[in-house]
Amino acid sequence: WMIGGVILLLVFAGLLAVWLAPDRFTRALNQARAAEKTKDYAAALASYESALKLKPGDAECSKKIASVKQLLAAAEKEKQFNTALATARGAEQAKNYDKALASYETALKLKPADAECLQRIGPVKQLLAVAAAEKQFDAILAAARAAEQGKDYDKALANYEAALKLKPNHAECLQKFALVKQLLATAEKENQFSVALAGARAAEQAKDYDKALASYESALKLKPGDPECLQKVPLLKQRVAAAVAE
Repeated sequence: WMIGGVILLLVFAGLLAVWLAPDRFTRALNQARAAEKTKDYAAALASYESALKLKPGDAECSKKIASVKQLLAAAEKEKQFNTALATARGAEQAKNYDKALASYETALKLKPADAECLQRIGPVKQLLAVAAAEKQFDAILAAARAAEQGKDYDKALANYEAALKLKPNHAECLQKFALVKQLLATAEKENQFSVALAGARAAEQAKDYDKALASYESALKLKPGDPECLQKVPLLKQRVAAAVAE
């Protein structure tokens, strides 16, 4: 008797489930439609899927599930686009142009025809180029100043010249370029004078008075008021003349 009662109870439960199934399907379908109408696509998808489990071949549910999935994907894409665009605007406002450009490009991949992104990418690229040139100029100018401070005038001149290519009218570079050129010319003249004077002394020491005289005169042209040269030139002229007379 007990076994028969259990079987009867199971049969009754099955019949009850079959009897209640249409109501559950209808409720799920209505919930799905209502959620879709309010654009709550996540809830709509869940309800359509629940309804489809209750009526596996239902055409409306199958069609709506595909449609709502597309709407969810589009909403997610829109969300990503808005986030990227907001990031781009904020970064540009903060003058973080690398981040701004990357974010505008990300947004444009999501919406290839977006007018704002298409319009802003060009100017931001230009701002990046300007910033890069400014950074390069600052580095070259710093190197020029350091070289001048260390009296490495060749390096200083090269760097001031490079800086002027980036900013042709930069006042400091124009002034320093001319000044360093003068310093280099002075240093070269001093070097030539030292070489001529050393040659003159060596020639005089070796009693090669013709060579000594020529070298002192060369040195004197480089430093017209040099006391040693002024003293040695007439003295050597006398010795050369005396040697000729002999």
